[in-house]
Amino acid sequence: MAGSSVSSFVTTLIVNGVLFTVFILIFILLKGKYTRVYQPRSTVETVPKNLKADPQPKGAFAWFFDLLRKPDSYIIEKAGVDGYFFLRYLKVFTTVGIGAGVIVWPILFAVNATGGAGQSGFDIISYSNITVLCLNLEHCVSITYLKICWMKTLC
Repeated sequence: MAGSSVSSFVTTLIVNGVLFTVFILIFILLKGKYTRVYQPRSTVETVPKNLKADPQPKGAFAWFFDLLRKPDSYIIEKAGVDGYFFLRYLKVFTTVGIGAGVIVWPILFAVNATGGAGQSGFDIISYSNITVLCLNLEHCVSITYLKICWMKTLC
């Protein structure tokens, strides 16, 4: 069985990068054209004035940074509790994911790269490169401990 090669990784990265760019461009183009879909609380006439949201600022991603600056009370008032908790869920898990990645990846790369199985290419940083049992346990114990510490700092 052949291992993971750099060329297959780069190919996958390019294909997914192109798809990502295409979908983002489609979103940017449709967002301005279909305001009833992407801004229903500010454009639909049946929404009462006191529940209408402010119109989104112009720009491809200006709406995102505007949303981050809004206070929680504004989100609850305009989007409801469901919308607020969904946004809160996204914020918390984005923070947890990025934080865990910053903490976990250097440990995993170092432990896997020094595992001793003699792999090459991208297989050198995979779990299959570990031959010593204590390094397997080091993965579990250290990463679990660091994730718990990270989660405790968020709460």
